[in-house]
Amino acid sequence: MSDTDADSLTSALHEPRRGMLTLRVILLAIILIPLNAWWITEIEYVRYSDNATTQAIFFNAVSLLLALAALNTLLRRLGPRWPFTIHEMPALYVIVAVASNLAGYDQLQILFTTITCVFRHSTPETGWATKIVPHIAPHLVVSDKSVIDPLFVGSTTLYTPDHLLP
Repeated sequence: MSDTDADSLTSALHEPRRGMLTLRVILLAIILIPLNAWWITEIEYVRYSDNATTQAIFFNAVSLLLALAALNTLLRRLGPRWPFTIHEMPALYVIVAVASNLAGYDQLQILFTTITCVFRHSTPETGWATKIVPHIAPHLVVSDKSVIDPLFVGSTTLYTPDHLLP
């Protein structure tokens, strides 16, 4: 480690804490979340080239962290208040990682079938009507089998009033 690296690390550790959720973190998150969701959708659903959200560490969030670290080297030249702090960097990483999880492969692909599975497969043999269904809040799920069946069978769209309203 060179003297300049040690000096910058020491100054970063002793700088006054601005907190993790600064205004610029929030503004950058507002920009990054939709871009990240687009990127996840593009690579996981459209191109099916990679599954960023099926690994233990989301490579898109790590890539963002590396890009921010590179950007920090440029921002240091502008002045001491420009670079992201050691508190802001993990905050942006966590925000992007959580947003990736919500936009990712395993979340949206199975969400609707998981929510409606209990009602579609509730038969006298499973006994779910008496064991599970009473514990599900009726205002949170669609329970009408005539509405749920086309979702499982296919040849329909999710975007109809029957599918969107409980």
